[in-house]
Amino acid sequence: MNISSKGIFLQTMLALTSTVFLVAQNENWNEDGAIQDAEVIIEKERHITLEKAHRGYEKISPLPVQVNQGPQTYSFDLINYTATAFIPNIRVNRIKEQPLPKLYGNYVKGGVGNYGTTYLEGYFNNKRSETHMIGGYIKSLSSSRGPVDKGNSATSHFSLGFDGSYFTKSLTFKGAADYQREKLFYYGYAPGTEVDGDTIKQIYSGIDITLGIEDRKKNEGIDFTLDGRYTSLEDNFNTNENQGAFNFLSSYAVNDQFGFKLQSDLYLTQRSIQGNNQNRNFFRVRPSVYTKISSFNIEVGVNIVYENDTIQNANKVRVAPVAKASINLSDQVLFYAGISGDVEYRSLKSYIEENPYLGSEVTLSHNIKRFEVVGGLKGNLWEELNFHTGLSIGSYDNLAFYATSSTDSTRFDILYDLDNPSIVHFFGELGYSKAENLVLNFRGDVYGYDTKSLAEPWGRPTYSIKASGTYNVYGKLILGTSLTTMGGIKSLNQQSGNTRTLDAIFDINLSADYLFSPRFSAFVIAKNLISKKYQQFLNYPSRGISLIGGISYSF
Repeated sequence: MNISSKGIFLQTMLALTSTVFLVAQNENWNEDGAIQDAEVIIEKERHITLEKAHRGYEKISPLPVQVNQGPQTYSFDLINYTATAFIPNIRVNRIKEQPLPKLYGNYVKGGVGNYGTTYLEGYFNNKRSETHMIGGYIKSLSSSRGPVDKGNSATSHFSLGFDGSYFTKSLTFKGAADYQREKLFYYGYAPGTEVDGDTIKQIYSGIDITLGIEDRKKNEGIDFTLDGRYTSLEDNFNTNENQGAFNFLSSYAVNDQFGFKLQSDLYLTQRSIQGNNQNRNFFRVRPSVYTKISSFNIEVGVNIVYENDTIQNANKVRVAPVAKASINLSDQVLFYAGISGDVEYRSLKSYIEENPYLGSEVTLSHNIKRFEVVGGLKGNLWEELNFHTGLSIGSYDNLAFYATSSTDSTRFDILYDLDNPSIVHFFGELGYSKAENLVLNFRGDVYGYDTKSLAEPWGRPTYSIKASGTYNVYGKLILGTSLTTMGGIKSLNQQSGNTRTLDAIFDINLSADYLFSPRFSAFVIAKNLISKKYQQFLNYPSRGISLIGGISYSF
């Protein structure tokens, strides 16, 4: 019995007892209040019974069923239902877009240094745009004094240019225009010689205008680039060169494994010496086919070249095969090899870029590559370190070398080896980059020459090593260094007949940029730290240690 049942039972018994007791008191109550003896009898055998209730249910008779004897008929109604347009009004919760970082399209940098050096550099570009890009630059670097007789070895360089591109869905239109002016002096005369600076001053100036069009839909099988270019060059001794060039490159992929390529170059050049004109024309076309089979790629074609040059009355068509192949030795390493023949186009401007102390009336010729065999490896040793090493062996005609003129030892002539000289060239490159904080680059080249009509490879180095690196210290201080060493240069003075092997070049440069803010910084550049006045060109010593300091600003 649970607690509630016990409670009910006790209450019931208490009520019955109280009732009996009260009844007993009534019956045996004396006037004096005394309680008389009494006996109470409780019978528990009594049963209370109820008669059973009888309920009767009246059944409902079923309704009569009517049978339809006639045929059933059906009707079909066509319902044309037109649903109204359902435009859900759903609001999508979006993450707040992060604002684009501030972009500074303009940059100026300027400074001063020893040797009366002034430096100015500026770049100007439009801000972000999906349809166009416009930019310009200006650069000026001049030193009023040099290593020999102060102003007689001064130098200056000035350039100004603009470029732009316009983007459509399928094409990119681009153009550029540049003006350059370079001043130098022929200071390679004997020490102690009295020389008027105006008589040895050389000024190269010219313009370069380029217009082009490029295909942007590179994934649709056809890809092409077309450039048209005009360049002019004139010097301080009534010599000039004008050139028009057209370069075309296209490819067509039949499928993922097979395709065609076509490259074509046209150069129309006129050179004038003291009013006498020389025409130098050059045309090359190179059709080829390529295929890709798994990790193996191969391309086979032919070079067809027409040249009309000023040396050996060249007016010839040359045909040479081109073949190259590559294979992925692993996901990180690629091996390549090839053999080709070609003609390397050379202009007066390209020769001056190699040796700025050329005489104005040098003979010009293209370099003819009879054949060249190449092979190499390139890839990544690990994620941060990449490498490239290779070897080439070639046989040439009209290979160019440099020696001082037989009439003026301060100026250089171009000497050509016409008897099929050969060159063996080995090179190696390493590049290391660690999270943009540390960047290191190294390249080494070794050359072996087998000259025939010339006694030595005059003016050419037999080895060259270049190394550079930058280190970003906490985004505030950027340190840079570069090292260059070059040697084995044999020189010839045609006026005296003397020969000489120049001392090895060893040049160390350092730079430091401190960023006061993302827009403002200060810099220091130190060149030729060991202050060795080495010579790359006979009788032309370089400056000693050079220092430039200044500031830069972005806006």
